[in-house]
Amino acid sequence: MSEDLRSVLRSELQRLERELGRVPTRAAMAGKGEHDPAQFIDEYGSWEAALEDAGFSAERLEAERYHGITDEAFCLQIDELFDGDSEDQFRAELLLELRRLAADLGKSPSVSELSSYGQYSRSPYRDRWDSWSDAIRAAGLEPNTGGQGNAVERSELKNEIRRLADELDRRPTQRDLRERGRFSRTPYYREFGTWAKACKVALDES
Repeated sequence: MSEDLRSVLRSELQRLERELGRVPTRAAMAGKGEHDPAQFIDEYGSWEAALEDAGFSAERLEAERYHGITDEAFCLQIDELFDGDSEDQFRAELLLELRRLAADLGKSPSVSELSSYGQYSRSPYRDRWDSWSDAIRAAGLEPNTGGQGNAVERSELKNEIRRLADELDRRPTQRDLRERGRFSRTPYYREFGTWAKACKVALDES
């Protein structure tokens, strides 16, 4: 069974690499993949071990980390910061990480997504910007307003997962949620932490 699962996970990493044109990060899998990144960690012990099984190296992952950032104006801004002192250079690294997460997730990252998938904690951002929204704007992104995610009840989220499962006759993936679901992934991450946990609560414990 484990080898069957590994075959599925391996194929998904390879598919996403072809789609992105770069080695997928955990954030890219969360934002654009069909499986929760936690599944790979649970199966392989680390993201790097999963990548190696799929034929990708940790070195290539690191080398391609920022390849998803294509905004020329932002890149010029970062180059100017890197020409400055050590504080400017660190600000550049912090902003690059926000844009990297946004490119991988397909949206502006939340604090919880920074904690889950980012290279830095919330602290250096808090020390340099008045609010998380200010840090997001400094990276040339639009802050998430919450909106829909704040209005959806936990029971509605679980019912939607069950509806998708019934419609598809299988456990829905994040891609199914994007293509067929009533809600975005934001309220699921806010309420349950990961898509895998949301499905477990809705399906395994129903």
